[in-house]
Amino acid sequence: MRGLLLFALTFSITNTLANNRIEVSIDYITIAVKDLSKTATLFSKKGFTLKKPHLYKTGPQAGLMTQSIRFKNSQYLQLVSPINDKGKLSQWYLRFLKNSEGAATLVLRRSKLEVLEKKLKKLKLACQYSKNKGHDWLSFKTDSPFQHLSFIDYKNQIQLPEELFQHKNQVFSFEKLVLTLQGDPVAWANIFTKAQARGIGLEISSTSYDSAVFVKELYLLTTKKPLPKPFSIGGTKISFKSE
Repeated sequence: MRGLLLFALTFSITNTLANNRIEVSIDYITIAVKDLSKTATLFSKKGFTLKKPHLYKTGPQAGLMTQSIRFKNSQYLQLVSPINDKGKLSQWYLRFLKNSEGAATLVLRRSKLEVLEKKLKKLKLACQYSKNKGHDWLSFKTDSPFQHLSFIDYKNQIQLPEELFQHKNQVFSFEKLVLTLQGDPVAWANIFTKAQARGIGLEISSTSYDSAVFVKELYLLTTKKPLPKPFSIGGTKISFKSE
């Protein structure tokens, strides 16, 4: 039965009707680690250029140390390490790290989040929509099986120095993500369908229930030949593919 439901979920994601289509894309993935400095050094050795680390001191992110890897198309990887439990997000990541290091959350970029919120609530899928100064945000409660997924709609484009996009491994975007899902597969299918997340590179792992991480494997596009060798951060494998 589970196999049939997973098949139905994959089918639903890849066969959403394109009428009145809203553009949806992968925005960023957070990779939770216990030692940010050590992990950043590993990514640097693998040919990535990293922004300087940043410590959040106030708000729900208080206590989080982050460091990002940016791509030219505005997608990025964010390394996250909680150094204390001052903020709600720090507490959440500390709980996650008790089970595994690796990709903890996925954020999808989508416009008209207020419309998506209404669609999900009609399906009795509790979500939280908020308007912020620079972006709108839609997420699920921390006790929800969908807590690892969020949506963002930017109001302003962030301008970053060109050198941050220059990676020695020549990586320039995400190609595909293999997700591990908890909870009801039909509910997941409804979320991705209502979000119109068709053809953006999401694949469902056939062993979803065997992993604590949300993104089991991520594929990055690169122009480098030969392809860089894959490596792992906790329960998440990072692989490379040609464009």
